[in-house]
Amino acid sequence: MSKKAPAAAEKDSNLRITDISAKIDAIVSRMESDDVSIEQSIELFEEGMALTSKAQKLLQEAEQRVATLSASAGSPASKDGDQ
Repeated sequence: MSKKAPAAAEKDSNLRITDISAKIDAIVSRMESDDVSIEQSIELFEEGMALTSKAQKLLQEAEQRVATLSASAGSPASKDGDQ
């Protein structure tokens, strides 16, 4: 298998969530085209999965920051809406 996906994920470590989303959309479009080989599809899939993982991490970090800020402001943030 290719070692390209981890390198791509490392290179993309400073991307914003909107950038990651755009890259994933481009990968999906490319995979849907008729001119992509199976090997290229696998590499694109790996890259997409690495980007998805990065996006999930960024969202979790943002959620934690919001919870921390809310707690320090005296209004507890909860997922079920109880306050």
